Amino acid sequence: MERKAPAEQRAAAERKATVQDFLGAWSGRWDRTWYVHFTISQDESGEIVVLYDWEQLVGRPLAHRRYSATLDKNTLNLGARIVITLSATNLNVARAVHQNGRTADLIRE
Repeated sequence: MERKAPAEQRAAAERKATVQDFLGAWSGRWDRTWYVHFTISQDESGEIVVLYDWEQLVGRPLAHRRYSATLDKNTLNLGARIVITLSATNLNVARAVHQNGRTADLIRE
């Protein structure tokens, strides 16, 4: 794994994310237990659309929901329920935080 110099790390941390940085499929596990998947796209009007699939019970079929999202610096806000924040050092890694306190480390697929 390539190590970045401190100046490069600061530059990555200060970089403002764009919608394109979030586009694609992301997966992880809420609290390292329940599977979660986000598919993030942008429609012709510029709206950020998030298809959210999650496991309510381990091994059971996924539940589904669609969100419109907004971008604020390095964070994508899915209403007031979920925020997804990109890693400062790796644009293929993010963290989702649910309003109920659950967290999920996400990897871009």
